[in-house]
Amino acid sequence: MPSYVIYARKSTESDDQQILSIESQIREMKALADRQGVAVSEILTESRSAKAPGRPVFGSLMQRVRRGQIQGILTWKMDRLARNHLDTGKVLQALADQKLERIITSDGVKTSNSNDRLLGTFEFALATKYIDDLRQNVLRGNRPRVEQG
Repeated sequence: MPSYVIYARKSTESDDQQILSIESQIREMKALADRQGVAVSEILTESRSAKAPGRPVFGSLMQRVRRGQIQGILTWKMDRLARNHLDTGKVLQALADQKLERIITSDGVKTSNSNDRLLGTFEFALATKYIDDLRQNVLRGNRPRVEQG
């Protein structure tokens, strides 16, 4: 039977960084599930950056969505799901194909409705832009160090 899951992610694998991030995401999403009247069957967590494809928990989540085993995802923000174009496409296509009924975030609900998908596209684009800008800033900051030896 299809179910709803909570997906919580932090950007680093280090245990000493962002230590409360996943716990606080889960706590907030459980409260949101109660308010929305959604029964959560599973909590999925991942400690990896979403700037590049290849996260194992996310990959497994999307496979289960495609198989019809998961009908909805609760996650703190859309950027917890994706910060790269490939993963963004997987999520948006699952909504478009109605493989995902809803994505519930602290900001609202995304459905297969074209307006919801458009807003989701903007949220994902901003997340990807943030990563691109961060990469450029790091490169710019490292350039003088390299030049100085």
